[in-house]
Amino acid sequence: MKSKNTLSTFLLAVTVLLLISGATPFPAIALGETALEQGPYLDRIRYDIIPNTANLVQAIHDDDIDILQARLDDSIQFLALDAATNIEIAKYDRNGYGYAVLNTAKYPLSITALRRAIAFACDKQAICTDLFEGMATPQDSPIPLANPYCIDGDLSYDYYASDIDHANQLLDDAGFLIPEGETYRHAPNGTPFNITIEVSDSWGISIELGAAFESAMQALHVDAVSQPTGFYEILTKLNNHLDYDMTFLGRSIGDFDVTWMAYEFWSDYADTPFINFANFANTTFDAYRDDLLNSPYHDEVMYALDQMQEILVYECPIIICYNNFEFGLYRTDKFEGFVDDIVDSVPCWWTNYQTHLMSSQGGPFGGTFRIGIPESIDTFNFMATSSEHTALALSNMYDSLMRRSPTGELIPWLAESFTTETNDDNPDVPVGRTRFTFELVDNAKWTDNASITAEDVAFTFNFYKDGSGNPYGEGLESLLTAYSTTSTTVVIEFGALSYWEMNSIFLKPILPEHVFSEIGASGWNSWDPDPMAEPMVTSGLFVITEYVSDGFLELSPNPSYFNMAAVLLSSPADITFTQGGGSRSISWQANSSSPDRYELYRNSTLIFSGDWDGSDLTFYLHSLEIGVYNFTLVVYDRAGNSASDTVWVKLESYGGLDITAFILQNLVVIVITGTAAVILVVSVLYPKFRR
Repeated sequence: MKSKNTLSTFLLAVTVLLLISGATPFPAIALGETALEQGPYLDRIRYDIIPNTANLVQAIHDDDIDILQARLDDSIQFLALDAATNIEIAKYDRNGYGYAVLNTAKYPLSITALRRAIAFACDKQAICTDLFEGMATPQDSPIPLANPYCIDGDLSYDYYASDIDHANQLLDDAGFLIPEGETYRHAPNGTPFNITIEVSDSWGISIELGAAFESAMQALHVDAVSQPTGFYEILTKLNNHLDYDMTFLGRSIGDFDVTWMAYEFWSDYADTPFINFANFANTTFDAYRDDLLNSPYHDEVMYALDQMQEILVYECPIIICYNNFEFGLYRTDKFEGFVDDIVDSVPCWWTNYQTHLMSSQGGPFGGTFRIGIPESIDTFNFMATSSEHTALALSNMYDSLMRRSPTGELIPWLAESFTTETNDDNPDVPVGRTRFTFELVDNAKWTDNASITAEDVAFTFNFYKDGSGNPYGEGLESLLTAYSTTSTTVVIEFGALSYWEMNSIFLKPILPEHVFSEIGASGWNSWDPDPMAEPMVTSGLFVITEYVSDGFLELSPNPSYFNMAAVLLSSPADITFTQGGGSRSISWQANSSSPDRYELYRNSTLIFSGDWDGSDLTFYLHSLEIGVYNFTLVVYDRAGNSASDTVWVKLESYGGLDITAFILQNLVVIVITGTAAVILVVSVLYPKFRR
């Protein structure tokens, strides 16, 4: 899509579910579809430093902490706590997987049909059930299930369950035949072959995977044997493209960036050391590579990404075996506002946001939300930390133009809106350049009460680019200029810019110019703030109030934080109508600064849904049968926050006559949002509406 892309103006609003009157069939709905509970009433956060996983688990069991900020995979240990009072287990897909690597340059593994037959024959579901005791799930795409770009479930086939018949047919059709009187298949050129599955002798899962694949290939009459081998011997072969047939590896990915895929399987790297272990080469795959890496257009990038995944799933240079779950623990006796973020799971920024939200709205209890982390804070310089736990703690202190929602979408934050332009959209933009114009919110402040301005944003991007080695300079290589035109309007202009670089600029922490102009871009890594000696000037949810080295870090809510609005939904009184009495309607007052959509339920059944522009919602209901109904409206903002309300509707007969019995059974709903009216008419068989 090579036209102007404008994100309509909105400011993200975050809230908890408002209390509703009357009975409702719906559970509490909090932040995001994966929110766990609702109703935080704490007003401080403390990061308790507790080295060793066993000590962390014991601390939560002893009620010394409320949540672990750690990704844990010892399912046996955590499931033993499943019945513990006030302790819950969060289970989530790992952003990674275990997989088999096949040498696609070696005959006959160079033949696609053989690799696909192996994938169809092996039972991934059994691997997940037997090897991981059900604590894993099958996967086909090389992009993890936790990543929103993964195409698992979108294809017309999968390799989840073993299909020996289909696998055998693939081999027959490709000419892998069994000579008369022999046990195993020969290659299409008539020669016998065997496959050695090298498994790490120090990795138990690898040994069990090798046995599973050996059994599957034996069922295909393929001569295969699983052979324990030293891990470094295996790695040496892979790194240097030496002779091997098949082995197993694991992959963990830290974010949603998928550009690694364009290098991992690029034909030009089929014999380059330390990459493309499968020696994979495919010209069709390569043809999409440029769009994936270099196009600034969302549609082009997404199409290329889908096609590249489809090719890899079909060609099977690697076979994903499982995506094993990871676990976290949290207590529910004091705090119920946990949010299950797609990247960071439950101990995430959004969970902390819920704490601040309720403290700002006067939650009735107060207290400290205690987070256990396994290592000390290594620095208060977020640009220099090498610890993911420190980085997550410091993320509470700085804001960016946009933020990722719990489900992974980019949503506006300090930027209220933005416009993207090239020369095709605006002749004032030089050819070959991409111009972003951001409109900022006008109520954001630094903790020293100075306003956050467009000058701060422009300064930040130049600071990151000019600071040699600054990790936040990544993606800014093509930055040409950044300048403000008003106090709330900033223009950032790039040369050639890819979609992934474009995404990265939205999430960079914004710096206060009046502080960092003295530090200078070259001093980014020598900056070593001591928050106990002098308060830091920040912008985020919390400020540091106490720190004890190797002990704990305490944060208190930033009282002037700009983004504490709510998704508001009124609670109309229950209604009684008389049949034949004229117009019947329900009206809700609704408000959000980042509205998204609504859902209307009748007796727990979704009957209508649509876009919501943030204005009030009125529904006209016609041709209901005499009886009692509950209508529940749920409204969502673009971060996945929601509010819900139920109205009970009673339709009484008029003089004992059931007029509705003479009318065609259908439901007409007129949804009025702002000045626009949308009429939705649905005709259905009446029994489908009965409960």
